Amino acid sequence: MSVSTTRRDGKFPVTIKRGSAQVKIYRTVSHGSELFVPSFYQDGKRKRPSFSNFEEAKVEAEILANQLGSVDAAILKQTGADLSAYQRARQHLDPLGVAIEIASAQFADAKRKLGDVSLHEAVEFYMKRNLKKIEPHSVESIVEEFISTWRS
Repeated sequence: MSVSTTRRDGKFPVTIKRGSAQVKIYRTVSHGSELFVPSFYQDGKRKRPSFSNFEEAKVEAEILANQLGSVDAAILKQTGADLSAYQRARQHLDPLGVAIEIASAQFADAKRKLGDVSLHEAVEFYMKRNLKKIEPHSVESIVEEFISTWRS
C-alpha cells in the first residue's frame, strides 16, 4: 500500500496509489461540515463520493485504487460510448432472448466464414433460395387446382 501526500507539508490532497492507479482524497467544507472526497474516473466521468470521516474515505479510496489497478480496471474505465453501445446491443437482443456473448460469438463465426460478404447479404441470399415450409397437399387437390387454373 502506498499512501503519499502530494504536498510537502503533509496536507491534502492525499493520494492512494496501486500500481499506476491512483485515487486522491480531498478535504473540503460543505454547509459548515468537513468532508473527505475521494476523486477518481469511472465510465469516462469524474466521480467524487463524500465522507464525513477521513478513515472511511481512505478505506473507500484503497478499495477503488485496488479495483482500478486490477483486472476490474477495464470495467471501471468504460467510456460513455462503450456504455451506449452496450445499451443499444441490449435493446436489439433482449426482445430476441439472445445474450450478447452468444450474439458476438455467432457473428464472429459467420464473419470468419463469409469473409468480405456481409451477414445481411448472406441472409438475403439464403432467404431467396429457401422457401418457407410448404403445406402438404394431396396429389388429387393439386391436380384439381391445376385443371381449374388451366381451364380459366
